[in-house]
Amino acid sequence: MGENSNTRRLAKNTLLLYFRMFLLMFIGLFTSRIILQVLGVEDFGIYNVVSGFVVMFSILSGSLANAISRFFQVSIGSCDLNRLKNLFSISVNAQMGMSILVLILAELIGYWFLNYKMNVDPARINAAFWVLHCSIIASIIGLISVPYNSLIIAHEKMSAFAYISILEALLRLLITYSLYISPFDKLKTYSVLLLIVALLVRIVYGHYCTKHFDECKYQFSIDIPLLKEMLSFVGWNFMGNGMVYINNQGINLLINVYFGVAVNAARGIAVQVNNVIQQFVTNFVMAAQPQITKSYASGEINSSFNLTCMSSKFAFFLTFVLAFPIMAETDIILKIWLKNPPDQSVPFVRWTIAASLTTVISNILYYIQMAHGDIKKYQIITSAVNSLLFPLSWFAFYHGMPAITCFVIAFVISFSLIFVRFYVVNDKTGFPFKEYIIDVVIRCFFTTGVVAIIPISIRYMVGESITRLVINCVACFFTSILAIYIIGLNTIERKTVLLYLRRNITSKLTRFLNFSQK
Repeated sequence: MGENSNTRRLAKNTLLLYFRMFLLMFIGLFTSRIILQVLGVEDFGIYNVVSGFVVMFSILSGSLANAISRFFQVSIGSCDLNRLKNLFSISVNAQMGMSILVLILAELIGYWFLNYKMNVDPARINAAFWVLHCSIIASIIGLISVPYNSLIIAHEKMSAFAYISILEALLRLLITYSLYISPFDKLKTYSVLLLIVALLVRIVYGHYCTKHFDECKYQFSIDIPLLKEMLSFVGWNFMGNGMVYINNQGINLLINVYFGVAVNAARGIAVQVNNVIQQFVTNFVMAAQPQITKSYASGEINSSFNLTCMSSKFAFFLTFVLAFPIMAETDIILKIWLKNPPDQSVPFVRWTIAASLTTVISNILYYIQMAHGDIKKYQIITSAVNSLLFPLSWFAFYHGMPAITCFVIAFVISFSLIFVRFYVVNDKTGFPFKEYIIDVVIRCFFTTGVVAIIPISIRYMVGESITRLVINCVACFFTSILAIYIIGLNTIERKTVLLYLRRNITSKLTRFLNFSQK
């Protein structure tokens, strides 16, 4: 597995996933607006509350999905087909067990929640129960699909993953039209149709995997040592995921207690903006992870290290190119988007994005640790550092500090985690100091400092206006690209980028000339 072929495959898979993301984003924005109009505010609110309640039960299953993906990728990297077949069957069994647990818990707690805690019109309680049952069954179908989705990602068949996701989005468009013509209760109809879509997508995933992957043949299997290894991995992974969830919900609670719902709304805006930015890097990471894990598992340790450094740097720059113009002109952007954004939204957005950028630069180190297999120390230490956010914020608010303090603390913790993660990964795998700290961390932050000069200067020279927004966005984009190429990339990476562009431009030009001659 050559590094150039890895780079080309990574670029191809990333482009496919970005195409998928833009299409899904467009369809999602369109359908959410139409569905709100068709259902009405009350029914739309009922659906979001009830379905969101069901999603809470997916935290543990998310940890299991990460474990399944990691074990698949390691087995493919080591070319162990028998272990891969065994893993697939055990993964299906594990997800079936998880599905039964989710079904029991969600139905029991959901029944209590709808009857005794949810504030809903009694006339709509029956429709709310339809949403609950359909959402639970759809969630279970999603759980059962995890081994199939993980196989597609592990084999790096991103085209199939993208096309099936697009099919799902188109089916959701069809649902939007169906709601207009349905003579039945709109909320019940919406819930049932979403369940049908989940079932159809599950069938498509199963058919594709059965047809293309030899290991995708279920046989009842109980491999106790392998199952214990997976569950150990799940348990430690759950610690990290759970800490993120606790931090998010805990900070929301603290802000509500000390500052009220208006400040909660400002934080909600910051989280929404950050989620949009994070979608861009998530697609790149999804394409990079299988290569990192499989290279490590196949014994190509240096190649895996190089891929990790390159992926960390590129993930940061992908986020940076989009995030920096938003940080530079947050005030104007929020006014255009929301007209009257909540107070403190601007500093909240800026500090949230800053913390997110520092997180992006080191998050990919986790995939090297996952490939190594021993994640106990990694999760204990990083979770311990992450857990400081809640008590430190509580202490600050208790002593009269402003709401922005928790965002500053989050940034400091995210920055410190760069070095904490590197220390743990270096200790376990021998991950190189120079390649990461000097070639990745220092290059990324030095590039950021150079680019920052332009937007800061423009803000002082031009008054607040749409014109300044356009000038700053264009200036940030081009100076970012130039600074990334000159400062951010090393000599080998610059040559790789030039070679990739030259080959693609040459091939496209050749095809165009051949087509013109015909």
